[in-house]
Amino acid sequence: MPVSTPNRVADPVRLESYDPPCVIKQSGELSVNYYNTLTTTILQGEPVWIGGRVGIAQSVIHPGQQGTVVMDWIVEARIGGTLAADILQNDTVWWSYDVTSVVAGVGGAVRAAPTNGFILGTAVIPPGAVTLNGSSKAIACPNGATSPAVVRVMSTSIASPAIGTIPVFH
Repeated sequence: MPVSTPNRVADPVRLESYDPPCVIKQSGELSVNYYNTLTTTILQGEPVWIGGRVGIAQSVIHPGQQGTVVMDWIVEARIGGTLAADILQNDTVWWSYDVTSVVAGVGGAVRAAPTNGFILGTAVIPPGAVTLNGSSKAIACPNGATSPAVVRVMSTSIASPAIGTIPVFH
């Protein structure tokens, strides 16, 4: 890269700072090599829908490049928008492409089924003190939480149906 080439032209994804949509907190041994057939870059921490399962990109994967996707994980996923109700332990957490408050065009974690997205996984509580709601159920992420709030989510081996329009991961 010539010195006179600005970062935005040279390699904007690698040279710009952003908060990853998901941070892997624990990963198992199941990870796969993945070739990015999209015309857009897959960001580090971005959920990738592969064969009905959800993986998390371990690093940036440019179009036409290969990278690693972790298939067995616990992540802290950034909340998209504002939660209208608590996410409880064992609730289904969805990934929505309809929200733009995390990283534009990438989506965010939501409590209810989105128009465009898929099931991310199952909510689990973070380590430390447990907060209970009025029904004595453990709260994984409280009502009213907004981005950059996170919810801890664990992967599931159950097939995740896609809803609406999502990137076509081949």
